[in-house]
Amino acid sequence: MRILPLVGGLLLSRGGRRVAGRNAGKLALALGAWELWRTYQRNRTPTGAPVATKAGTGPVRHNRRRRHPL
Repeated sequence: MRILPLVGGLLLSRGGRRVAGRNAGKLALALGAWELWRTYQRNRTPTGAPVATKAGTGPVRHNRRRRHPL
């Protein structure tokens, strides 16, 4: 984890604690998005690999658009 020493350094300094306190929500959102991206990158299929799918196993799509009576 390269980000851990950075966060630790921020929290050790007085100015870093002030910045982290004011932007705690943004920092948490950014860390969550970064973890999600990392997990996605780790679990995705290799480029060019054939993906085996069966016909008719995809999501069911319903037309939810209603017609107006006019």
